Amino acid sequence: MKQKFKIIQSLDLLAQEHSIGNIASRLGYESSSAFIFAFKKHMGCSPRSYRKRNHS
Repeated sequence: MKQKFKIIQSLDLLAQEHSIGNIASRLGYESSSAFIFAFKKHMGCSPRSYRKRNHS
């Protein structure tokens, strides 16, 4: 549940054009890779792909 909440928070940060590294750091992930892995698990695509599809 905690990870899902972080992913929801990341959607707003992605919309604000924060970098993937910045988002990972803000949300307490150990690395950008860890954030990307969690994001893909919950959203079915990478953060960059999500951003392109939803905020371009």
